[in-house]
This record gives sequence, structure tokens and C-alpha cells, in this order.
Amino acid sequence: MRFAAALAFAMVPALCAATHYNECTSSSFIGLVQNDTAQPQVKDCQDMLVLLEKDESWEIDCTGVQIVTYKTCAFNAMVAPDYCEWCALLGNGDAHDVIEDSIAKYGNKSGTIPSLQGSFGVYVNGAGEMLCDSPALPQGHQVQVDWTLTHS
Repeated sequence: MRFAAALAFAMVPALCAATHYNECTSSSFIGLVQNDTAQPQVKDCQDMLVLLEKDESWEIDCTGVQIVTYKTCAFNAMVAPDYCEWCALLGNGDAHDVIEDSIAKYGNKSGTIPSLQGSFGVYVNGAGEMLCDSPALPQGHQVQVDWTLTHS
């Protein structure tokens, strides 16, 4: 009996460390198929996920925020133009899930994620949108957040 209790107690920190902040609904994904030289390495994007293990959230506005970057891979988010009067919260779990899903959907056999030239001459490798909680709005009301996975 003591062994089972000690084992259960020893597992508590591991279970607590596995939690993530989620502030957003599931995301849409826009597939990009045009190849270019500005392609992040899949391995860099996978390694970047480790940087999102700490439970935290970011306040996002219309100017955009680079949430995390590692070598050739960067994840960015901004409040969509129609929602600019509010900010939104993005949790580490939201970012982790979107990056992981983007790798699974768009990573190719050469170990890169293809890109397409988007607005302002920026090459985008994955993109989408999701609704996220806003501290400026009543509970249950959300703001659209646009995200991109890009070469850093």
C-alpha cells in the first residue's frame, strides 16, 4: 500500500507539468504549396515545440507578436483587422497544437515546410485562424486571431 501511495505522489509533478494553457478554439489551416527558398526545417519546428512547454499565455493585438522562434522556424500571431479594438490571449497549448498540426499537414519528404509569398513580401509556410478569449470582453466572447508559421 505504501508503494502505491508513494508512486502516485511521485507522479503528481509529472502530471502537473504536462498541462498547457488553452485560450482558443480549434484552428483553420490554409495549405500552401508553392516552393521557395524560405522554408523552415521540419526538425527546427519540432525542436521549437520544447520552448512551448512552460505554461504561459501571450496578449495578442493587431500589431502581431512573434510567439516563438528556433533556428529556421517562427510562429507568429495577430488579432484579425476586424477585431483590432480588442486584444486576445493565446496559450502555449494553442501555439503547440497549431505548430504540431502544421508540421503533420505540410512537412514534406525533404524535411522542409513549403512556402508561399504573402503580404508585405513575407513568405508564409502555414497559416490559419482561430477564436481566442479576450480579457477585454465578457467571458464566452472571443476575438479572431490569425497565425502564421514562417521561416525565421
